[in-house]
Amino acid sequence: MLKVKKIEKNFGKKRVLNGITFAADRQVIGILGPNGAGKTTLLKIIAGITGSSGGEVIFEDNEGKQIPNKQIRIGYLPQNFGLIRNYTLYEHMEYFSCIKGVEKEKWKNNINYILDMVHLSDMKDVKCGKLSGGMVRRAGIVQAFLGNPYIILLDEPTTGLDPEERIRFQKLVNYFRNQCTIIISTHILDDAAKTCDELLVANNGDILYYGKTVGLKEMAKGRTYDNTKADKAEPQVEDGYMYLLKKSEMKNGIAQ
Repeated sequence: MLKVKKIEKNFGKKRVLNGITFAADRQVIGILGPNGAGKTTLLKIIAGITGSSGGEVIFEDNEGKQIPNKQIRIGYLPQNFGLIRNYTLYEHMEYFSCIKGVEKEKWKNNINYILDMVHLSDMKDVKCGKLSGGMVRRAGIVQAFLGNPYIILLDEPTTGLDPEERIRFQKLVNYFRNQCTIIISTHILDDAAKTCDELLVANNGDILYYGKTVGLKEMAKGRTYDNTKADKAEPQVEDGYMYLLKKSEMKNGIAQ
């Protein structure tokens, strides 16, 4: 189980996270929120890349015993993911398997299986410098899932993927569902609805909602904007939870 307890983060005088608390146990969690909500910072803290200003991240085994963070195998896809141009795709996956501590005899089967799931098997002997942006993004997804991680953290994983590749990504997540905890930061509501067990809505460093997708839909009734209609101003919701904005102020259904 992953336990995030009262995580705070300051960058100088700016507070980015305000005591974030939640727990996940072999679930797929979607993190939604506008730019600047603290999504990327939270994932980096869980991954151990960035330190927090307060609070703690705890990993526990099935018996509730705490596991040292250094012993946790984490798969992480950052927003900006790159590859060494002169490596082939397969050589890069071997490199990631090595640094993750995956047993060498398991590399081939593990790499080939996940490459096939994201439709990259035919590209495994191609130099990474010749891969398209979408292929590089899919390669980033592959490396995150290598080695059966305890937790997988994906920051905007489907950015730049076409609808067919997004479906393959959803199938990959579904395959690993219940095997580990997967946390996905995304702006694409359709991906969140189809892949996530629960959603965490964040804004200005606070959690506005954490629970089932259906619960969020109920809360949003009467507070959403139909962008198929004319681009005209709509009244704002007085309680401040969600706002009905002009179409020009929306991106993929998220208020900007």
